[in-house]
Amino acid sequence: SSGINAEYGYVWIVLLSLHSTPPSVSTASFKRMKARENRALSRKVTLIVGSQLLAWVPVLVATILSLAGREIASGFYEVVAIVLIPANAVLNPIFHSPSPRKRGSVSTSTTKSTAYTFPDTLEMPPLPAVTN
Repeated sequence: SSGINAEYGYVWIVLLSLHSTPPSVSTASFKRMKARENRALSRKVTLIVGSQLLAWVPVLVATILSLAGREIASGFYEVVAIVLIPANAVLNPIFHSPSPRKRGSVSTSTTKSTAYTFPDTLEMPPLPAVTN
């Protein structure tokens, strides 16, 4: 449940961030760029939501039917547990990761890189003396 809430929170943050206009881009080119980004985002959100639905709706429906007294096919839960849910778990990082940029494309992001750079030397601070 908290994973689903976090996922929808992420989607809302992304959707709300689409409405900011960088000052260095003309209005017409900005609209074209945003239209492309919106289409790409739409495809990505559709993949994410679709994969979640394909993995979890069968479990939900089977659970409701089971609680209502209906008998579920003997191999159903095995197929879901062995195929659908692991496939969803494998695909989630792919769907949630940023798309690779095309060659020659210029990033429109105005944020600084958050990549960590390691120092040239790794020095450990001295250990405190142990007294008995």
